[in-house]
Amino acid sequence: RNCLLYYLLKARNDDRRALFGRAKAVPRQYVILSDCYYYLDTGRLETAVVSVCDPRVTPDFTSKILHTLATEPSLDTKARSRLVLRYVRIGKPPLESQEDIECYLLTLCENSRILDAWLYQRTFSEDPGHDESKGRLIDLIFDDCLYRK
Repeated sequence: RNCLLYYLLKARNDDRRALFGRAKAVPRQYVILSDCYYYLDTGRLETAVVSVCDPRVTPDFTSKILHTLATEPSLDTKARSRLVLRYVRIGKPPLESQEDIECYLLTLCENSRILDAWLYQRTFSEDPGHDESKGRLIDLIFDDCLYRK
C-alpha cells in the first residue's frame, strides 16, 4: 500500500514522496521499482530501464516491461532495440514465455546481431518437446536474414 501511495505522490512532482518514503520506511528496492513503473507509465523509457536494471530490484511483470520497450510507438526501431538489449543484458530478466524469447531474438536480428541471435537459439535444449519452439526461432532468424525490411 505504501508503494502505491509513493507512486501517486511521485506523480505530483513535489518533495512529499521522499518525505513519505522515509517516514514509512519504504525499502529502497521498492522505491526504485515504483520509480521504474512511473517512468514506464510516463514514457521516460531510458530512465525506466536504468531503474529496472538496478541489482536491488526484482521486477514483476517482466513480459509487460519487455513488450512496452519493444513496441513504444514514439521511438524508432533502433532506439526500441537498444532499450530491449540493455534491459535483457543488464537487468537479466527471466525470459520464460515463447513470446519474450522471440521478442529478444528479433531484437538481436534487428540490430544486425545475427550471430548473437544464432548463438542465443542454440542455448535452448534439443529435447523432442522443444523442437517446435526451437524450429520457430530458427525460422525467425532465417526470415530476418532473407526478408529484412
